[in-house]
Amino acid sequence: MNENFRERYDMPAPENIQLMLQRKAEEEMFKSGRLIYGEFIYKLLEDDTAVIYLYRGKERALFVPEWIDGYRVTGIWDRAFRDCISLEEIILPKGVTRIGFEAFLRCVNLKSIILQEGLIEIAGKAFCECRKLRGIQLPEGTKSIGYRAFYHSGLDQIILPEGLTCIDIKAFEDCEMLRKAVLPKGIDCIKYRTFYGCRRLERIDLPEGLKRIGDNAFSFCFKLQEIVLPEGLTEIGEGAFECCFRLKEFRPPKSVKRIGKGAFNECFKTGNKRFFEELLIGLMDINAVPDE
Repeated sequence: MNENFRERYDMPAPENIQLMLQRKAEEEMFKSGRLIYGEFIYKLLEDDTAVIYLYRGKERALFVPEWIDGYRVTGIWDRAFRDCISLEEIILPKGVTRIGFEAFLRCVNLKSIILQEGLIEIAGKAFCECRKLRGIQLPEGTKSIGYRAFYHSGLDQIILPEGLTCIDIKAFEDCEMLRKAVLPKGIDCIKYRTFYGCRRLERIDLPEGLKRIGDNAFSFCFKLQEIVLPEGLTEIGEGAFECCFRLKEFRPPKSVKRIGKGAFNECFKTGNKRFFEELLIGLMDINAVPDE
C-alpha cells in the first residue's frame, strides 16, 4: 500500500491491522463469555467452572490444565480440537465431565489420550476419524458414549467400564482395526450398527442383562468367529450378523422371542451352511412366539 495514501486517510500500518483485528476478536470473545489463556480459548459456565472452547496451538503433546485463571476445567466444548492435525498426545485433567460433539474430529495423528476420573459423557463424533488412535481407557463412572463417537477410528481393542449404560447408534462403526470389544453389565441394548463394518473383530464379550441386539449391529464383521449370546436376550434385529462369514455354530438362548429378517444372512460361507439353514428354519417358530 502507498505510504502517502495510508497516511492521508489515517490508515494503520499493515502490521498493526492484524493486531487490531485480534483485539477486536478478543473483545467480542469477552462479551460472549469466552476468554483467552495461552493457546486456549475458554468459556465460563454458570457454576463458575470453565470449559475449553477452542485450542489454537500446534503442539504435538499437550496437557490441558486442571485450573485456568482460578476456574476449574470441567469440560471440552464441541469441536474444541477439531482438525488439530499436529496433535499426537493429550492428557485431560481430573474433573472433566464431558467431551463435546466432534471435540477431536479428524485429529488424524492423535495416538494417545489419557482420560481421568470424573468423565461422564463422550458426545457424538467426539473421536470420529482419529485413525491413529489405537487404544483408549475410559474411566469408571463414564455413563454414555454418543452417536458415531469412535466412527472410523483406529481402535484395536476397547474394554468398556462398569457403570456405562448407554452406547448410541454407530458408536464404533467402521473401526476396521478393532479386534476385541468387552461390554460391561448394565448395557441392555446393542443399538443399530454399533459395530457395523468392524471387519477385524474376532471376539465380543456380551454382558449379562443384555436384552436386545439391534439391526445390523455386527453386520460385515468378517472375522467374527465366536459369540455367546447371554440368557435373557429377547431380540436379535434384522441383519444383526449379516456377512459374518466365519461365525461358528451357536444356539440362541431360550429367552429369544424375535429374530429379524436376514439376521444371519451369508453366515454359512465357511462350511456351516447346513447348521445355519436349520437354525433359520427353527427361528420361524421363535418368531411365532407372541411378546409378553
